[in-house]
Amino acid sequence: MNYPDILERMLEASKLKNSSEIARMAGVTPQAMSNFRKKGELPAGFILKFADMFNVSVDWLITGTGEKFREKFKDHDLASKDLLSFNPDELIYIGKLLSILREPEKYAATIVKACIDATLSSGSKP
Repeated sequence: MNYPDILERMLEASKLKNSSEIARMAGVTPQAMSNFRKKGELPAGFILKFADMFNVSVDWLITGTGEKFREKFKDHDLASKDLLSFNPDELIYIGKLLSILREPEKYAATIVKACIDATLSSGSKP
């Protein structure tokens, strides 16, 4: 995940002016945002929290592709209940898998199999 690109998309989606405003809205200090920038990455939990606060698609935040804003889940939507059962790292992993599946690469099936095998061997839910 590329920090500058994700931050730019966060600013665009939220209409906030800078990373300090994003930090305050998400409940972290501007210093924490500075530390994220130094590391060159944002924690998965921070991205998920931002996406939830601004109703932004995690896929769009990470990749810049797809719909910017997500539809609100409906009470009868089974998918929403399933998604809520995953932890933040699993949701990021799912996002990465979706981006692989959207690319017409000849090695996509091998990559997806490796990702699923890695998830299953880590003890995570399938």
